[in-house]
Amino acid sequence: MPAVAAPRRLPAGALHVLPLVLFMLVAFDVPIALMLGWSIAAPPDVFEYYAQILQRPVYLKVLGNTFRIAAIATLVCALLGYPLAYWMRTLAPGRQLIAIALVVLPFWVSILVRTYAWIVILGNDGLVNRTLEALDVVGAPISFLYNPFGVILGTTNVLLPFLVLPLLAAMPTLTAVPLTVAPLEGLPKDTLSGVVLPLPAPDPLLPPLPPLAITYTWAR
Repeated sequence: MPAVAAPRRLPAGALHVLPLVLFMLVAFDVPIALMLGWSIAAPPDVFEYYAQILQRPVYLKVLGNTFRIAAIATLVCALLGYPLAYWMRTLAPGRQLIAIALVVLPFWVSILVRTYAWIVILGNDGLVNRTLEALDVVGAPISFLYNPFGVILGTTNVLLPFLVLPLLAAMPTLTAVPLTVAPLEGLPKDTLSGVVLPLPAPDPLLPPLPPLAITYTWAR
């Protein structure tokens, strides 16, 4: 008799996330799909407006600046977020809870208030420029804001927790062995590059996606 295939079972926890998946589909994906459909179904020329993106230099310049700022901000978030999450992983449970609270604390403050705080700190008449001028380091205020550097600084400050928290959630099971075994093998310098980084791949490539997407929408 031919072997009867065993019925497929849903992954563990699938029923728990099903309501959230349905909500995401109805509230986000379906409206975007409808908008995309309307954009290519409008007469007379389906791709007329899309062609203008490639024909007008101003659009290409805006898109180029957007991707450049988004990529740089995401890279900065990754360079700061991965070591921070790794360090938080090594803390004792009590201290780790304090570190998580400090990472989440900015969410309790309005993004508008945080943006104005950077003006107080880095503005032409801010604390940094005043200090530099008082020490005769510079003769005129340095323009930290209202340029790509200011945009990257502000977005990194806002979006860093979106990268740190997913990484921290993925690290306990993935790095529990390297953190304890690698030093015993005499490889403390190679722990991060030779043991820790290869194990969570491609997970380290996923946490930067939310900062990249959010930065792209802001940079436009």
